[in-house]
Amino acid sequence: MLTDKVLETIARNDLIHEGEHIAVGLSGGPDSICLFHVLMSLRERLGITVSCVHVNHMFRGEAADADMRFVEKLCEENGVRCDTYTYDCPGIAEMLGMTSEEAGRQARYEAFGRAAAALSESFRIGETGEASANRGAAEYPANCGAAEVPAGGSARRIKIALAHNLNDQAETVLFRVLRGSGTDGLAGMEYSHTAELKKLLSEPFGTGAVCGSGTLGARGACGTAGCAEASAERPVLPETLEIIRPLLDAGRSEIEAYCAENGLASREDATNSQEVYTRNKIRLGLLKKIEDEYNPNVIDTLARLAKNAREDSEALWLLTEAAATDSCDELMKLHPAIRHRVYLKMCADAGLSADVTRAHIEAIDVIAASGRASARADLPRGFFARVSYGKLSVGRCGEGINNADGAHALSVRVADINDYSREFAGAAAKHAAFDADAFFGNGGRPAVAARTRRPGDFIALRGGGNKKLQDVFTDDKVPRDLRDSVIVAASGSEVLWIPADPARGVKDRKSGKYAVSGTTRNVLIIEFTDKM
Repeated sequence: MLTDKVLETIARNDLIHEGEHIAVGLSGGPDSICLFHVLMSLRERLGITVSCVHVNHMFRGEAADADMRFVEKLCEENGVRCDTYTYDCPGIAEMLGMTSEEAGRQARYEAFGRAAAALSESFRIGETGEASANRGAAEYPANCGAAEVPAGGSARRIKIALAHNLNDQAETVLFRVLRGSGTDGLAGMEYSHTAELKKLLSEPFGTGAVCGSGTLGARGACGTAGCAEASAERPVLPETLEIIRPLLDAGRSEIEAYCAENGLASREDATNSQEVYTRNKIRLGLLKKIEDEYNPNVIDTLARLAKNAREDSEALWLLTEAAATDSCDELMKLHPAIRHRVYLKMCADAGLSADVTRAHIEAIDVIAASGRASARADLPRGFFARVSYGKLSVGRCGEGINNADGAHALSVRVADINDYSREFAGAAAKHAAFDADAFFGNGGRPAVAARTRRPGDFIALRGGGNKKLQDVFTDDKVPRDLRDSVIVAASGSEVLWIPADPARGVKDRKSGKYAVSGTTRNVLIIEFTDKM
């Protein structure tokens, strides 16, 4: 029985716990209708509450609107809350230069995040239900049906339940085989995972700015960029979402049989029977041919491959966590399967969790093994891998870097030694202090300015003599590709202060020529008035 299989999947993969709230992604198709019905029937047994989230992608005109009305009516009849969101995905895809499938995927994840935030707020303020018995539908927001939420404003752990099934898993694995995926990709979809929205969503998704022709927001919002209606009622998205797939062990034929046995009506997406997308071509063409001519059990076979790959992948990642290092020498001692995962981990930690191909990994391998003091490899989305003095790191072009002279405001003033002592006693403010009388001498000095390095720059040493700024950077092992972005305070070619910038390997250095001493009467105070 399908319900028993779902219970086994939930238990075996630790998907649901008592007291949690499950928001079902309800498209209106047979799979999501089945999932909704199963979870509704198991509410008391599992000790959970249930609501639904529907996304109208505006791909199919009136048919999509009819799907939305069908879902809202179903939720109203069952006395559960339904959060409905509409996105002009064709317009968004054109506006952002992405495929319609990717626009739809990002729209769904933003909608799931917004629904989770709205549910959390409802729980916080203590909306009670079941609403059909406790409050009228008119008291709910326009995009909600009746709402089943816990009484008393208690905090609830919210999970988003998606209706991917065994056939979807097989299609995913075969799709990734055709793309040349590694072991991680062959593991297919996970039974549960934590989605990091900042990494999943491309701007302006998640910012409240996908408007106008790329409408966002609850049904009925005007969607105009920057308008009050488009942004005022938008809750801040959570950083993460917990995604679960309770139907992942159930085949499509089992789901269809369950719907028939329980008299469940559903909506059919006409595009599912058209070979217009790659996934449709795999399902309707390639998989069908393999099933008919080579292996009638290909769905189960591919699902089994996913499970085997997942076990291997999990073991390899455990080894990776234990072996992770930024030392190029240590990295080259690791087995390639572990070393390459260290690279992937570095990319993910830096914010690049997708689009890293085998070619990118091999490029990182080349610079890590080069033995050069400085080397760089370009990665997708403006990221790069860099080797600097035997250490490997991943960063993004432009982060924390400003190459324009004059872009950093500088405060230069002179204060009496007593005033200086009172102002900066125990202060952690970033500043440099010099003997003003020693610095100005007989006058005629160039103004102190904030800028990047120039040919001929030097800094005075405490023991006497000068040192070229280029040599300071070399001794401090500042990466070559970052040296032109380091901001200094200088008077002409004389550098007075190099503020510390740990992110770029820059140490705090001050001129030793005009040090404040016991005989100092006036102090030259230099401060950066913006963030370095």
